[in-house]
Amino acid sequence: MAAEQKLSWSGQAEPKTLDPQLSDGVPELILELSMFEGLTRLDNNNIPQKGIADKIDVSADGLKYTFHLRDAKWSNGDPITADDFKYAWTRALDPANASTYAYQLYYVKNGKQFNDSKAKAEDLGIKVIDSKTLEVTLESPTPYFLSLTAFPTYFPVDKKVVEANSKDWALKPETYVSDGPFKMQSWSHKDKIVVVKNDNYWDAKNVKLTQITFPLIEDIKAELSAFEQGTLDGTATVPLEDIDRLRANKQLSSAPSLATYFYRFNVTKKPFDNVKVRQALAMVIDRKTLIDKVIKGGQTPAFAYVPGGIPDAE
Repeated sequence: MAAEQKLSWSGQAEPKTLDPQLSDGVPELILELSMFEGLTRLDNNNIPQKGIADKIDVSADGLKYTFHLRDAKWSNGDPITADDFKYAWTRALDPANASTYAYQLYYVKNGKQFNDSKAKAEDLGIKVIDSKTLEVTLESPTPYFLSLTAFPTYFPVDKKVVEANSKDWALKPETYVSDGPFKMQSWSHKDKIVVVKNDNYWDAKNVKLTQITFPLIEDIKAELSAFEQGTLDGTATVPLEDIDRLRANKQLSSAPSLATYFYRFNVTKKPFDNVKVRQALAMVIDRKTLIDKVIKGGQTPAFAYVPGGIPDAE
């Protein structure tokens, strides 16, 4: 029998919620990505691959996507259905839920109108053909739509479980049902979250890790201390003053992050109320020196708001 393979990775702060339609933080996203899967999933090159969808048909005009779901199960053994996706997406867009990332679904026909209370749920371009077939109509052709379906807001939820535990299903392991490679084993609030391999995951044979422990450590100095003491295998946050030392010791690795950092000015105050002053500042800021001498993370200088790493934008 193969040895158990376990990993300890910083979960950072205590999650407010691990409801894919309502969460909005990076630590929550990392946890959800371990436990959920959408219609697609992104590979190492950020190219969407088939996830819960086994076959995808796209109309010639790029407006209609038909997703044929594979025979997959939730972690509790329930079958995953097209209605679970429709239910989850409608929850995200429902104005009553005030989802921060509702706009991620504005690409769906009448998505924004429904979120603005100007259309009804039945007007959404989300149609269940049968239990394994989901038809989605978009507002306009969206070349990166398949990439979006790998984002947590697009993840399905088990309709039966959520409706039975609407207020707290995503806050306790007893009701936290997921469809990804791992499932929640325990959540000691403000201490740690432990996930274990989900044997009901459709691709479980290719999941090598048996357990991931996410200690909830808010202080990045404490994270680094835990790493250097051997109680933490890794973290995505490093104190700036330690970057050079860790890189020299070959303990630091860098990977692309789909994000843009920027400085915001109060444009109602002089001299920033003058657009030419703002343009001049944007031209003279030495981004490369800031990266090399201050931030030190090897970031790419940003000359536009849309970050690099999006295949359709490059």
